[in-house]
Amino acid sequence: MPEAFKEAEEARRTIERRRPHWIDPNPSLGVWHVLKNDWEVGWWHRASAEPEAEAMRIGDLEGNRMQLARAQAAFNRGQARQASLSFDNLTFDAQSRPAGWVPGWWDGKPVEPWRLQFAGVLLDALERPRSAYGDWLGPWLGKVTIDDEDWYKLWLREVTKDEMPLAWLRWAFAHVQATRKTSNGAPVDNQIATYLPECDVFVTADKIFVECVDKVRPHCPVPLGRAARVPANSDAVDAVVEVLKGM
Repeated sequence: MPEAFKEAEEARRTIERRRPHWIDPNPSLGVWHVLKNDWEVGWWHRASAEPEAEAMRIGDLEGNRMQLARAQAAFNRGQARQASLSFDNLTFDAQSRPAGWVPGWWDGKPVEPWRLQFAGVLLDALERPRSAYGDWLGPWLGKVTIDDEDWYKLWLREVTKDEMPLAWLRWAFAHVQATRKTSNGAPVDNQIATYLPECDVFVTADKIFVECVDKVRPHCPVPLGRAARVPANSDAVDAVVEVLKGM
């Protein structure tokens, strides 16, 4: 399943524990189930039968989101340089403040950046139902009225990274990526990172990806699969077999 589905499910489970009254008692899940079934079955058939056509269809759906993500990665790199952050001196106990006042941020104290990032992502999902996160989370919340201050109170002050490991991981990986050379693939690597808790080993020819995983792993609230670097192209086959033999 796509990372947006997994992260939305993570948020839904947290809401069910901490704010159960936010969950619509009679959610309209028809479209939700259609989309879930398509990702589990239909998409794979289309990608296998007509990969180029499916790639074009996805490109049309995504619009300029990839360009925006790449621009954000470049901005993060610039911010890291200004703050004199480097791969070697990086820590994961960063604190930040909202750029402006937000409901629920009442005491002026800084918060962990992953909280601000994810609170904004989820709020955008509620305001734009036909979005990646909106598709997966919106139907469960339905037409329930949610107080803005309580919304931010939950995400900025109450939840822990143990409850939201994927939200933390997305931030942490971007945090580390900002200290390395930025390429067009950086946003995709950030998405791929959300699959690390589900695997034992992640095989890649990308040296920077391996180093980022190793940097994040000791601080992550859940175990991550290790990243194993192998050669690219035809030499990768034998190298992957050797990695599997060593498991």
